[in-house]
Amino acid sequence: MIDAHSPPRSRRVEDWKKVDNPLLRLGNYLESQGWWSAVEEQALCTQQRKDVMDAFQRAERRKKSQLGEMMKDVWCGETAKQREELRSLLGKYGRA
Repeated sequence: MIDAHSPPRSRRVEDWKKVDNPLLRLGNYLESQGWWSAVEEQALCTQQRKDVMDAFQRAERRKKSQLGEMMKDVWCGETAKQREELRSLLGKYGRA
């Protein structure tokens, strides 16, 4: 049931983001104790972005596996159904 006197949902969500968000509250607490700062926050975000992009670039440079190898390290043994699906994929996309 919708309460006609309550604020619209979008405003409640925005209020939550600004006031009740636990991450913001924790950040504010850490800053008030002198344990964290906006400068440290920005440096951490910059470093994390760099780390993610470096990992992405390393992954892009890695040699790609053969299509027929895609199920080898997922399950202990290959079932008949998996072998059939693999044959179907190899038939559809070729022997990469």
